[in-house]
Amino acid sequence: MILILLSMKVATGFIAAYTPTSFYLGLVYICGTQARALLIWSTWKGYCWEITSPEPMMKLIECCYMMRHEENLIAEEECYRMLTEIIRQPQLYKNLSGSNLIGSMHPDLDTMKKKEKDQLKHLDKLERKGWDVADLKEKIVKGQRKLDNDF
Repeated sequence: MILILLSMKVATGFIAAYTPTSFYLGLVYICGTQARALLIWSTWKGYCWEITSPEPMMKLIECCYMMRHEENLIAEEECYRMLTEIIRQPQLYKNLSGSNLIGSMHPDLDTMKKKEKDQLKHLDKLERKGWDVADLKEKIVKGQRKLDNDF
């Protein structure tokens, strides 16, 4: 089998029926579809892989399997319907798994007062310097700490 297409030598066999242009187009088409399948990242997998806490979904899938094993078809169908409802509504999926945002962009901080936000910024600066202030930050976010004027 000889394959020199630029000098127009054509091999015998199935390649002999192709012109150089059609051969290259076929090669690009075949390799392109394979390369696309290998390189493209399926978007439906993105929200499954980038989830903050997958435990609620894992427990729901586990419940679906357990109900099937126990032959409780009504409960299995309920679990399956909940699962499909969650998958169809990305916002519900996000509410179950939590937010990926951290720091000043976290949704829990939307209802905070300006003074509490200033305290969190100050604690962030201290944390960057090496101080262990995670407990204080958590208390402020949860609203368990009173605001001090001298802080």
